[in-house]
Amino acid sequence: MPSRRIIAIWFPYIGAERILRKTQHNLENPIVVVAKRSQSEIISSISAAAQYKGLFVGQSLRDASAIFKHLFVQNQNSYAETQFLSLIHISEP
Repeated sequence: MPSRRIIAIWFPYIGAERILRKTQHNLENPIVVVAKRSQSEIISSISAAAQYKGLFVGQSLRDASAIFKHLFVQNQNSYAETQFLSLIHISEP
């Protein structure tokens, strides 16, 4: 029987990282990427600065804005994130 391997990888920073590289944003200013879920906007990706400020993936944008007033907010663009991932080359051992 052939050996089959399956791997699941989660990139919690990929959306924010794409924005950072695209806009040359200041690394010290928090970036959050939000996705619409039901009636609210939920953080789907954050920068390291946002995480340092106490924000987290899965948090509502309303709560995050109450904690830190000056957020750089972008809507999630799944297609652009997929294209960004295709630019990353992973070498096999």
